Amino acid sequence: QKFVSPSDLWNAWTEVDTHNDWFWLDNSSQRISSNNYPNLYYMDVRNTAYQDFTAQRNQDLLNYSELSELDGFFFDQTFSYSDWVNYQLGNSSCSPNCPIMTQSEFENNVIAILQKIRNKIGGKLLTINGSYAGYASSVDAQMWEGWFHAHWNDSSYFFTKELIYVLKKSS
Repeated sequence: QKFVSPSDLWNAWTEVDTHNDWFWLDNSSQRISSNNYPNLYYMDVRNTAYQDFTAQRNQDLLNYSELSELDGFFFDQTFSYSDWVNYQLGNSSCSPNCPIMTQSEFENNVIAILQKIRNKIGGKLLTINGSYAGYASSVDAQMWEGWFHAHWNDSSYFFTKELIYVLKKSS
C-alpha cells in the first residue's frame, strides 16, 4: 500500500499564513502555539474556509504525478476533545483565559473536516491516528497510537468500549 502524510507535502504555508482567522487565537488575537513545538500553531477547526481549503489541498495532492498512485492518506494527531483540552491547550501558549470550544463543537467540526476530505479524495483510503471512536464512521481506518506505547497502569482506560468499537470496525 502507498500512503502519504499530507504534512510531508503540505507546502502551503504562504497561503495559510495569510488567513489569521483560520488559526486558533487567544483573547488577544494571537495565534496559539504548542509549547513543545513553538512553530506548530493550532487551527480553528470551526472555520469552514479552513475546512474547505484542507479538503481541497488533499485532493490537489493527488494531481502530482508522483502521488497519483497513492492508496490513501494518513492523518496523525487527530485529537479527541479531551486530548485537545487537557494536553494540547495545557501545553500551549494559551493563557488561562483561552477561548475553549465545547466538546460537541470540537468533535462535530473535526468530523466535518474528515467528511470533506473523504468527499474530495474519492475512493482513496483515509486513515487517522486518534482515540475518539466518533471519528471512525468518517474514515476507512483508525489507529490509537497511545494504546501501543502508553504508560500502563491498573485503570481500565486503555480497554474502553470506544477502542473495542474501533477494532471491530476495522476487522
